[in-house]
Amino acid sequence: MQSNQDEKPKEKRNIKQQIPEPNMTQREVSRTLDIPRHEVAKVESDALKKLKRRLKEKGYDKDSFF
Repeated sequence: MQSNQDEKPKEKRNIKQQIPEPNMTQREVSRTLDIPRHEVAKVESDALKKLKRRLKEKGYDKDSFF
C-alpha cells in the first residue's frame, strides 16, 4: 500500500482563463471544465457557505444588505 506522499499532486487548472463568461450556468461551467455538474454545484455551495461565514465573523448579517 502506498502512502499519500507517493501520489502525484492533482493538476491545478487556471479556471479564470477557462471561464470566458462570469454568468455561465453550472452546466456550461461543467462542460467547459469537463467535470460533473454536481461538482460545480458543490464548489458553488462551499464558496457561498465560506462567504456567509466570513461576513458573519465581520459582524454582517442578511439585514445588513437588505
